[in-house]
Order: sequence, then structure tokens, then C-alpha cells
Amino acid sequence: MEQSLSHLIDFHLFRMTLFKWLDVVGIVLWIGAIGFRLLVFLPSLTALRDPDAERRLQQAEAAYTEPLLKGLLGYLLIIHFLTWVHEAQMMSGKPLSAIAPVLPIVLTRTHFGSIWIIKLLLLIFLFILVRMRINARDPLLLGAGVFLCLTGSLTGHAVTRPALHGVVFSDWVHYTAVSIWIGGLLPLRRLARKGAAWMDPARLAVFLRMLIGAFSKWATLSVILIITSGSYNAVLFLDGHWIFNFNYGQVLSMKLLLVAATIGMGGVSRFYILPSLQRIQKSAPLTASDLERRFFWLITVESGFALITLLLAALLTQTPPPPPPLQ
Repeated sequence: MEQSLSHLIDFHLFRMTLFKWLDVVGIVLWIGAIGFRLLVFLPSLTALRDPDAERRLQQAEAAYTEPLLKGLLGYLLIIHFLTWVHEAQMMSGKPLSAIAPVLPIVLTRTHFGSIWIIKLLLLIFLFILVRMRINARDPLLLGAGVFLCLTGSLTGHAVTRPALHGVVFSDWVHYTAVSIWIGGLLPLRRLARKGAAWMDPARLAVFLRMLIGAFSKWATLSVILIITSGSYNAVLFLDGHWIFNFNYGQVLSMKLLLVAATIGMGGVSRFYILPSLQRIQKSAPLTASDLERRFFWLITVESGFALITLLLAALLTQTPPPPPPLQ
């Protein structure tokens, strides 16, 4: 009986971690795409001083970002409803075929349900806004999208410890910074490859230097916020306990190792690729195209590390932290 219960708990943990990971990946990619456009891509275009190149790059970026924003919102809505169903199944202990009466109770009588409704309204608002053509659309999308991170923070460990002041805000900052940095890797990778396909070496060097430089500034700020907020939350949740004495600390340790590896790959781009682009000349042993290919593979590896890190982050949200000390 105990073994059967243990397997059931492990299965629920696996499913909740999976749903959380799928949701986190969707939000990170969504915020990263719109954040990359506003904070990195559009400012980088001004350095080209070439209307034709700007137009082609804007078309290439829009062909990626617009379908992605719409598709990810549909994806997030599906994950959102699946999470509701699974939460009802977990709370009731009933099979999937018998949980229909439980579903409205979960929404109306639980903290999970309150945040679930708020997030649903936010997703619907974004779904409408992304199809509008108004001047302030993109800043509104980014601003409203950041609140998706807040809904995640309001259903995590932070709300289980009301005595830990500022943890919800710290977790929100952490989540948002991760989204800006990690979510921006894929559009950065794709746009660098698109530019290399048709730009001449001199113009490509200028464009990559501006693009990587702008992204590097935001990535550096994001990493600082991630380390600061993550350290603050870890110290509060561990509360003096040795990190390896609990499952929470062990998962946290693995996550920290992956974060360090991801930051390390980003550091190679920042301290090798970018300076090389700044020094590049016609007689240089490496051309802008050579550096772009190296950068492409660096970003690919960094994205892989980031994906695994997000999985560990999702597992961490489903792993109870050490209990507070007895008063």
C-alpha cells in the first residue's frame, strides 16, 4: 500500500513538473520574443543607416515574431486548461472521468483557482491585443506579458511563507529576468543567421556587433537580477539548513550548476565574439560570417542548457522547501 502511494505521489509530481515546465517555457519564449524586439532588435537597426537593409530585417523579424506570439498564446491557453484539470484530479483523488463536479469548486474555493482565473483573463487580453494594430501595441504586450510571470510567483512557494517579506516580488523579478535573457536567445540566434544569409561581410559585422552588444547589456542586467533575487530566495527558503539535507536543496544545487554553465556560454559570446567583431578587418583571419557560425553554435548550446535549467526550475517549484524552524 505504501509503495503504491509512493508511486502515485511520484506520478503526480512528474505531471505537475511537466505542466509547470511546459507553461514556463511558453511564457519565457513569449516574453523573450517581444522583449527582444523592443529592447534589442529595434535599437540595433539604427546603426545600419540603410533603409533597404532595415526593411528586410524587419520583415524577417516579423515573419518569426508575429506567428510565434499568436501560436504561443494558443499553446499557453491549452496548457492552462490542462493544469486546471490536473489540479482538480489531484485535489479530489478521483479518476479523470469523475472530476467534472470538482472543476468549478477548484476555481471558486481555492487560491489556485483565483490565480487561474486572473491568468486566463490576462491570456485572453493578450490574445486580443496581439491581433490589434495600434502604435503602443508592442510595449503593452510586453508590459501585460510580464504579469504572466507574476501569476507564476503567486502560485509558488513564495505564497506559502507569508512571513518571508518580499519573496513574491523577488520571485517575480527572477522570473521576468529569466524570460528576457533566455527567451531572447532564439530570436537572436535566428536573426543573426538571417542577416548572414544576405548581408555583405562589412555590414554583417556592424549589424552583429550592434545586435550582440545590445542583447549582451540586457543579458548582463538579467543575470545580475537572477543571481541577486535567486540568492535572496534561496537563503530565505533554506533558512539555515544545509543545502544537501533536503530534496529542495539538492534540486537547487543541480539548477545552480546548469545556470552557471548557461552563464558561461553567454560569457563566451560577450567576451570573445563581441570583441572579435569590434576588431574585425578585411585582413583579419576570421570574417564576420565565420564569427556568426561560431556564435550560432554557442547560442544553440546555451539554449540547450537553458531548457534543462527551466526543467529543474519547474521541479523546484513542486519540491517543498525545508520546514521553518520551530518557534
